[in-house]
Amino acid sequence: MSACQQNLIPLLNLQIWGAPTSQPAYDPANRNFIYQRFQRSIMHYDSTCNCNQGLLLDDNSGVGSAAIWHENGHLVGAAGSLKATELQKIVETLKAR
Repeated sequence: MSACQQNLIPLLNLQIWGAPTSQPAYDPANRNFIYQRFQRSIMHYDSTCNCNQGLLLDDNSGVGSAAIWHENGHLVGAAGSLKATELQKIVETLKAR
């Protein structure tokens, strides 16, 4: 595997995340969390660990759920026709690898 060309990282991020569609905003229930919407995702910053955390998107009907997170410098995701509790178990298993 060849090394990533550092000058391409901003373009790859734009391809994955899309352009920002909002300003960063504090979570009204938790001032440690800051969210920012992008065309294809939502960035979630957690000031307690000074890191970006994964995000679980769910309608809790089982029609569809998705989770995204950063792992070892990569954006990782899982999605499917299942409830958030089921998806969370799968994500925890994947993160434990």
